[in-house]
Amino acid sequence: MKHIAFKSFLAIACAAALTGCDDMPFLQVETESGMDESVIFSKVETTEGQIGSIYHTMGETNSYRNNLTNNMGVNTDIELQSGSTDSDAPTAQNRRTLAIYMQTANLQDNWSSDRGRDPFSQLYSAIERCNCAIAGIKQYGDPQPGSQMGALYAEALTLRAFFYFDLIKYWGDVPARFEPIQADNVWVPKSDRAVIYDQIIADLKIADEYGAWPGQWSYTTVERANRVFAKALRARIAMSAAGKALVRVNRDFENPYTVGGDPGEINWVFPDEAKRTELWRIVKTECEELLASGYCNMPTEQTSFKQFWVDIMNDVISTGRESIFEIGFRTGRGRVAHTFGAYHDGADKYVEKKISPNFVASPVYYYRFQEGDARRDVTLLPTKYVLSDADLPTGSKQGFQTISSIDKFYFGKFRAEYRDVAANGKLTNSENDEGINFPVMRAADVVLMAAEANCMLGEGDLGYSYVQQIRRRAFGGDGAMDKIPYNTGSQAGMLSAIKDERMFEFAEELIRKQDLIRWGELKEAMDKAKEETAELRECIGDFNVLLNSDGEPRRVYYRLNSDNETLEVRNVDPYEQPAFVPNAADGYIETRWTDATSDGELTISDEWISKAYYQGDPDKRQLLPIVNLLISSSQYVLVNDYGY
Repeated sequence: MKHIAFKSFLAIACAAALTGCDDMPFLQVETESGMDESVIFSKVETTEGQIGSIYHTMGETNSYRNNLTNNMGVNTDIELQSGSTDSDAPTAQNRRTLAIYMQTANLQDNWSSDRGRDPFSQLYSAIERCNCAIAGIKQYGDPQPGSQMGALYAEALTLRAFFYFDLIKYWGDVPARFEPIQADNVWVPKSDRAVIYDQIIADLKIADEYGAWPGQWSYTTVERANRVFAKALRARIAMSAAGKALVRVNRDFENPYTVGGDPGEINWVFPDEAKRTELWRIVKTECEELLASGYCNMPTEQTSFKQFWVDIMNDVISTGRESIFEIGFRTGRGRVAHTFGAYHDGADKYVEKKISPNFVASPVYYYRFQEGDARRDVTLLPTKYVLSDADLPTGSKQGFQTISSIDKFYFGKFRAEYRDVAANGKLTNSENDEGINFPVMRAADVVLMAAEANCMLGEGDLGYSYVQQIRRRAFGGDGAMDKIPYNTGSQAGMLSAIKDERMFEFAEELIRKQDLIRWGELKEAMDKAKEETAELRECIGDFNVLLNSDGEPRRVYYRLNSDNETLEVRNVDPYEQPAFVPNAADGYIETRWTDATSDGELTISDEWISKAYYQGDPDKRQLLPIVNLLISSSQYVLVNDYGY
C-alpha cells in the first residue's frame, strides 16, 4: 500500500508476444519520453524507473493482484478453496476446479486471455522487463559490488528469479528465456526446470554480491528486493530444487515435449543425490549467514506473531523487522484481505463492503495445534462478522461477531479487525481490492529453512535449536519442546517436527502446498486430513476429547461480550476440559458443532469429505496446464505434457 513512487516505466508490451502478436514494436526498449537504452541505463535515476516497471507488473490484473495469489496454494490438508464442494466445481474450469485438481487446458476465469494478460503471460512480461533491465545495466550501467547501480542490477536478478520460481512451482517445465526478446526468437520451447533452477540459483549468488542491505540508498522498505531477500530466496529455491515434484518419466533432453505424451511421476527434481546435498548446503549457508548478519530479525516475544499481522494490516513497511519482502499494493489494488481474511457480511466499522474470503481452513487444522500455541488463535477464527443475527439482537449496528461452522473456520492473519481504523481508515474494497500487502518472505522461514537444512545434512543438533527458537515464540518459556511427539534425537523424528512447525507457522502464506510437493506428500497429506475429518465428526481417536461424559458430542455455546461486538465462544477449544455447561440464566446460545447439520444433512458429511479436499488426482494434477489459447498462439511451439 501507499507505495514506492517509481519514476518511469518501460514501454514494453511483452505480454502481446505471448499471444502471437505479429506486430513487433513492443520489442524496442524505449520510454515514452523517447530516451534510448544507453541514456536510461547509464543513470541511476532512470534505471530505478525501469526497475519500478517490473514491480508495476505485480499489480496487473491476473498477476499477483488476483490470480497468482487468490487462485494458488490450495487445496492442501489445511487450506481449502471456498466452494470446492459446489456441484459445478469439477466442470467450471475456474479457481474451484483448480483447487480440487480437475483443471484442463481449457481453464477459464481469466486464465485464458486473448490480450496476453493471463497469469502465464503476465509472469513472462515481468521476466522480459527484468531481462531488459539486466542487459541494459550490464551494457551501459557499469554495475559494481557496493554501488547503487550494482544494487539495481542485483534487484533485477532477484526479481527475475522470483518470477521464474513461481513459473516452475505452478507449471513445471517452462521456456527458459534469459535475454531480451528479439524478432527472430519470440517463441522458444520448454526447458527442463532443472536448467532454470541452476540459472536462478547462480543469479542469486551474484545478487548477493551486488545487492544492497536494508537501509542503503532507496532500499528502506520491504517492498524492495534487497540483499536479505536475495539470500533467503536463494535458500527457498535451492530447498525446492532439492525436493520432489511431478516430473517427466523420460527426462532425456533429446526427447521432445509432446502433447500429453508423458504422464509424469512424482520423483526428485535432481536425481543425483550429490546434487541434492549441494543444494542443501546452499540452504544452510544462506540461512545461517543471514541469521548471523543482524539483518534478519526473528522476534522472540509471544505477542510478536500477532504483531506481524497487525503490521501487515496497518501498512507498516519499514525494514528491520521480521518481514523480509512483501508484494506492495497501492490502495484499491490487490485482493489479499478478500482472499485470505475473515468474513464480513457488509460495510461495518472495519470494511467498506462485504468480504467473503476465497480460502477457509480444513476442519481438522484447528485441532492439530497443541495447547498454549499462540499461533492458533491468530491463524484461525470460528467466528465471522455480521450486521444482524436474530439470536444476538444486541449486536452492534456497526457489525459484530457470530459463530461460524466447523466447515468454515476462517483464517485470521489478514483479519480487518487488526486495522487501526482511526489512524488508517477502513479497508477500502474497490472491486474486492483493498491494497493490503502480501508477505513473501519472513525471518521465521529463514529459521525453519536452517533447521531443515541441518536435519537433511545430518549436522549439528539436526535443527533442534532452530525449531526451539520458533516454538519459544509460539509457547513462551523453553518452547514446550517436551510436547513434540517425535524422537528429536533422530533425523526422521526431527524432520517430522520441522514439517509440523512449518504447517503451524505458514498457513495461508502460499507455502504449505509447495512444501508438501517437495516432500512428495501432497496427496498423502490430504488423504490423512480426510480420515481425520471423518474422525472429528464422530469424535473418535484423537478427537474423543470432544465428547461429553455421556458419550455425546459436546455442544458449543456462545454469547456477545459486553462490548456487543466480540463473541465469547466455549467448547470449540479441545483443551477446555471438562466441557463447559452454562446456567440457563447466563444467556448463552447453544449450537451443534462436530455433528452440525444443514437442511437435515451433516455439515461434514461423507460426501463433503470426499469432495472438499480433491476430486482429481493431486499427484497427477499438481501442475497447471498451458492453456489452449497460448498453445495455438505460439504456433504450437508450446505444448502440454503430463496427460493434458
